[in-house]
Amino acid sequence: MQRVIDGKRYSTDTAKRLGIWASDQDHQGLHHEEETLYLTKTGNYFLHGCGGAASRYNKKTSTNSWIGGEQIVPISEEYARKWAQDHLTENEYDMIFGAVENTGGVRVSVQIPVEIVAKMNDRMNADDCTRSSLILAALRKYLK
Repeated sequence: MQRVIDGKRYSTDTAKRLGIWASDQDHQGLHHEEETLYLTKTGNYFLHGCGGAASRYNKKTSTNSWIGGEQIVPISEEYARKWAQDHLTENEYDMIFGAVENTGGVRVSVQIPVEIVAKMNDRMNADDCTRSSLILAALRKYLK
């Protein structure tokens, strides 16, 4: 699925799938919902949601008549973190955003170019480390 929203293209075919959640309802049930968290190549987060006729993703077809549907919803990084915290395991969260460390440090948000994020992801996979530990190691080496 793809949509252009506020001049930005969101595509489930080209974005990186970060995590998936499904309600505990029967997959074919009226209330069933599924959401997938994505990150675009330009660093924008979005949710792709789908569900049955009684889900929040339903589509009205006529008076008192609905069918299942799907939707793309752009979200902020803050909301993506909250969604992941609420719907994914701790390990899945850490793989996406890095481990949450309570070291008394300061949380900093930085916009990183897509090509550097790709290199970071390759390095994280090769070294089996989190994004936070990779960035901290690079900063410590640079600031020595």
